[in-house]
Amino acid sequence: MSFCDPRRPAQSVKHQPRERLLPLTSLWLDTLVLRLMNHGQTSTHKVWFVLDELATLQRLPQLHTAVTENRKSNIPLVLGFQGRSQLETRYGHEAEAMLSQPATKIFLRTTEPHAAQWISNAIGKVEIERLRESRSSGQWGQQRNSTSYSNERDVVPLVMDSEITGLANLRGYFKSGNLVVRISFPVIDLPKKHPMHIGRSTEIQPEKPPDAIATAPGVDGGLDGKIAQHEIKQKQLHPLTRTSTRQERYFQ
Repeated sequence: MSFCDPRRPAQSVKHQPRERLLPLTSLWLDTLVLRLMNHGQTSTHKVWFVLDELATLQRLPQLHTAVTENRKSNIPLVLGFQGRSQLETRYGHEAEAMLSQPATKIFLRTTEPHAAQWISNAIGKVEIERLRESRSSGQWGQQRNSTSYSNERDVVPLVMDSEITGLANLRGYFKSGNLVVRISFPVIDLPKKHPMHIGRSTEIQPEKPPDAIATAPGVDGGLDGKIAQHEIKQKQLHPLTRTSTRQERYFQ
């Protein structure tokens, strides 16, 4: 799952251009995934493919194939998203196979109960052994005091869902195989060398002056005026040429 620094803006592109460029961006990424797969052959150069905020993109048809077959093509994939339900909405039943493929997973805080429960189950459970002690005391001198011990084994989650919802900022859990450790991310202040978004300057061209026929007296802007303008334009484009008629002599 991905995270963002609360001290920085969440996005560098405005909402309206991002929505218009979304189909084009999805097409580029899907084509790039298909190109990097190299027809299932192992590539000589390792290419890291990082997709953050995966749910904001449209459905990528080649992503499911890349996640399940990327080991053959030597293309490591890094997927970042906010919750499991986002992938289920985009990819349906294929989301389960996509979530099961990554060997390394990083889980951060979520306040949604179902998502926290799923993270707790994904991290795994542990078996613990407890020593139970029981005591009995005699009454009225008829029985003697006795103490007995027994071992009890329970299977409990390694990380409870309440711990997931209570994580601090930039804190999480790292899981690789059966290894689970706590992790923290430092905030790196990068120098601002370029602006986040450069708007495209557009020049507004002046409107063309209306035709003379529109301002001529006696011509309104209704249907008759439009027909008259069309007839004048046709005459200007195709002027009439008069040919001299020759009178035939019937009587000689």
